[in-house]
Amino acid sequence: MGTDKNRLVEGMTVLEASDQAGKGAYDFIRDLLVEESGRVEMITFGMSEDNLKVFLAHPLVGVGSDGEAVAPYGPLNKGKPHPRFYGTFPRVLGKYVREEKVVPLEEMIRKMTAMPAAQMGFVRRGQLKVGWAADICVFDPTRSSTRRRSRSPPSIR
Repeated sequence: MGTDKNRLVEGMTVLEASDQAGKGAYDFIRDLLVEESGRVEMITFGMSEDNLKVFLAHPLVGVGSDGEAVAPYGPLNKGKPHPRFYGTFPRVLGKYVREEKVVPLEEMIRKMTAMPAAQMGFVRRGQLKVGWAADICVFDPTRSSTRRRSRSPPSIR
């Protein structure tokens, strides 16, 4: 939310928030959008799990996130971030690769790296090659880790 006035409704469903405000859902949403100058985010659930699995398995579908830069500390610690800000890639790797075996690990890594880099036109990114820029995440594909190790900023050594 852009203002503190409506911060209490963060994390609520539209029906919960409209009931609390004593308004119908339409009137609540309209008023909220006006009061917040349109700066309102929400989480929607519009795709079936079965369809999602079909899409993830399709050879032309890559995986990305339109999440913003957030952190559990400092100036980027605000509001209740959408789960995709932190959870898109761990969810795909844990649920759809490790648990449900919708796509093999190597293929999903390609769908998360080389494929979107090529589709976006990024030059010398998306693959581990000599002279290319690389953002690397080391993880154990057999282990699930949902606990956050630290809420403080990482130290630089």
